[in-house]
Amino acid sequence: TLRDPQFVDGDVVNVDVNGVRVLGAYTTEGRHVTFPVTLNSGANTINISAQNEGVTAPMVAEVTISNVTSGPAIQLTRGLKKDEVQSFTITAP
Repeated sequence: TLRDPQFVDGDVVNVDVNGVRVLGAYTTEGRHVTFPVTLNSGANTINISAQNEGVTAPMVAEVTISNVTSGPAIQLTRGLKKDEVQSFTITAP
């Protein structure tokens, strides 16, 4: 799932999993929005990129991934500026 955990102000993000775009130019909401992602067995790299910062900078997103065996299943990006990317790695069975 993906959501804006702070002030919902029009943040737009891209989400890539293992180099494949799974969500593009998505405007975050305050509620959890579910989207399908296929994880590889073993290590998986998730990239969250800020396409804009909404009305109130910086952009912050919360990503929750199910079926994780190591690495935090809930990730909160640091405050990202436009075009910045944050990566994290999780392991799936």
